[in-house]
Amino acid sequence: ALVLVRLLGEAGVPDGVVNLVTGYGHTAGAALVDHPGVQKIAFTGSTEVGKRIVAASAGNLKRVSLELGGKSPVLIYDDADLDTAITMAAMGIFIHSGQGCICGSRIFVQRGVYDQVVDGIAMVANNLQLGGPRDEGAMIGPLISEKQLNRVMGFIEEGKRDHVDVITGGHRLDRRGYFVHPTVLANVDPGMRLYQQEIFGPVVTVLPFDDDDEAVALANDSEYGLAATAWTRDLSRAHRLAKRLEAGTVSLNCQMVFDHSVPFGGYKQSGWGHEWGRDGVESFLQTKSVYTQL
Repeated sequence: ALVLVRLLGEAGVPDGVVNLVTGYGHTAGAALVDHPGVQKIAFTGSTEVGKRIVAASAGNLKRVSLELGGKSPVLIYDDADLDTAITMAAMGIFIHSGQGCICGSRIFVQRGVYDQVVDGIAMVANNLQLGGPRDEGAMIGPLISEKQLNRVMGFIEEGKRDHVDVITGGHRLDRRGYFVHPTVLANVDPGMRLYQQEIFGPVVTVLPFDDDDEAVALANDSEYGLAATAWTRDLSRAHRLAKRLEAGTVSLNCQMVFDHSVPFGGYKQSGWGHEWGRDGVESFLQTKSVYTQL
C-alpha cells in the first residue's frame, strides 16, 4: 500500500484523491467506521473483525462490503490429472505459508487415489524451500508475526492431542523467523476446531470420500464459502459440482486463477458483496432516480 500510494503520486494523481492512513484496526479502522464523513467501508480480513464492523456501522447505517475468511475445499477425483492436481492443491494451501483467504485448506480425495494424493502433497510440502526475501531459491516465506505463529502451532498441537495423523510437518523450523513447516494432517474429525476454523497458516487436512453426494456434503460443511476447487476429467460432473458447491468462486481443473473483470465475493460468513468486475465498481456507486415533468 505504501509503494502504491508513492507510485500514484509519481504518476501525477493529485494530492487528496487517494489517501493512506496507517494504523491498527481497533484505532484507525474504528475511526473510519465511525466517522460520518466516510460513506463506505470495504474491508478485507477476518470474519470476526467483519462482524465488529457491521455492528459498529449500525449506528450510522454506513454502507459496508466485506471480504472475509475462508476454509476452502478442494475435491480431487480418481479420474483427475493427478500430477497437476497434487501440485496445485499443495501450492494452493502452502503458498504465502497459507496466509490467504482463498487457500484450499480442506482437501477431499476420492478413496481409490487417497493414499497417492496424500503422499504426493506431503512430498511437495517436504520439498518447498522456506526463506526470506534474501534467501536464494526461497519459495514461501514465514508467518507474519509471533502471535500468528503461536496461533497456528496452537491448532496443530490441539490436533495432535486429538490424535490426528501428522503426515508431515507439525513443527516450527529451527531458524530465525516465524516459520512453520508445511503440515499435512489426516484422520481428522470434521467436528474438530482445526477443521472448521480458518487457521491462516500452512496447514491442510485431507479426508477421503466415495461419491459426489459425500464430497459435496463435506465441502459445504463449513460456515465459510469463499472459494472451492474440483479436479476431474468429467466436465459434466465438474459443472454439476460447481452448481452445488456453496462458494462465491469455483475453479474447475485449475486453482488460484482469477480475473479482475469477474466479480469476487463469498457465501455465508465469507463476506458481503463483491470486489472486482461490474459488481465491484457498483458497490461504490449511489443510485439516484430523477423524475422531470416537461
